[in-house]
Amino acid sequence: MGASKDLFIRMREEEYMQIPEDIRQVHLRDKIYSTSVNDFDVLMQDDVYKNLHKTYKETKTHLEERAFQIRENNRKNSK
Repeated sequence: MGASKDLFIRMREEEYMQIPEDIRQVHLRDKIYSTSVNDFDVLMQDDVYKNLHKTYKETKTHLEERAFQIRENNRKNSK
């Protein structure tokens, strides 16, 4: 028997509603991962989240810049 995998799908509500009710009840209703992927505005209303998100973005930018510098230095030194 093969290994089982978790699959995540994204669909519009109208597509979801086209699935017969009995199938939705049995297979989907208790397995919904998230009802809203676009909850960023709600999250940003929380001051702690907003500050952490700002710090994350700044740190991510610095990390990406540093990674670029390291790669460029390695590329230049390997010539």
